[in-house]
Amino acid sequence: FQEMLDNLRAYVEEGGALYVTDWSHDFVEATFPEAIVFYEPVRSGTGTQTVTGDVISPMLETLLDSVTVGIYFNLGGWAVMTEVGPESTILIQGDVETSDGAIGDAPIAVHFDEPTGEGEIIYTSFSHIPAQVDQAKTIYHLLFQL
Repeated sequence: FQEMLDNLRAYVEEGGALYVTDWSHDFVEATFPEAIVFYEPVRSGTGTQTVTGDVISPMLETLLDSVTVGIYFNLGGWAVMTEVGPESTILIQGDVETSDGAIGDAPIAVHFDEPTGEGEIIYTSFSHIPAQVDQAKTIYHLLFQL
């Protein structure tokens, strides 16, 4: 496992780009612990909630023609972020419900520039292409940005 994490870190340090979502948070947390702080227990986001996310990224705001976006979580147990490191940028944040209660302004989508190289990571708490047009546009934009 450690060899895999070392290879992943080397890939990003050498200019590689990753799009990581939801339950794959372990790869970000173990390889780049400085990028994102995850809520404990990590997989505590409750299901069947639509989070009105504040769009922080100017590019996403232009794409969506809005300062908010509805992010639909149809299943519980998704990974919740609480804050980001100095090399990370919050793209979308919002008030989320966890199994322990609400968290205000939780990051929902984050961009991380690896500081020693040219690589980058985009991490989102949502992980699938939903029927909601704006959420789908957001995912496609983030993927094609890499």
